[in-house]
Amino acid sequence: MTRKSHPEQQIQIAFVAYLAQAGIDGLFYFHIPQGVNSSPFIGTILNRMGQVAGMPDLMLIHKGKTFALEIKNDKPKGRLSPSQMLALGALREAGVDCAVSYGLDDCIAQVKAWGLVKQRGIAA
Repeated sequence: MTRKSHPEQQIQIAFVAYLAQAGIDGLFYFHIPQGVNSSPFIGTILNRMGQVAGMPDLMLIHKGKTFALEIKNDKPKGRLSPSQMLALGALREAGVDCAVSYGLDDCIAQVKAWGLVKQRGIAA
């Protein structure tokens, strides 16, 4: 069996490792598993339990403020699905700061813009 390449997963893994080192005190973040191959029966149960299609890759919470980050590999190929657009729209309407980032550097820039990383004391 050959393994399928999952560049967005690798970006997210590297980004979570970055957050573990650079995230500000009190930052809580988590991934909501989506797209796991399961039977229609399991899918029905998960939907009844509140699963929402298109949820962003990473949710971040700090001091009562919630952020949602969808991670894409690159701009030409990394397009949002209709369910992702709907989920991000619903989250924004609920008051969540949402963003789509393309690649690791873009993810890091986004959390810096949100003020969720420690200050290093180095002039930019």
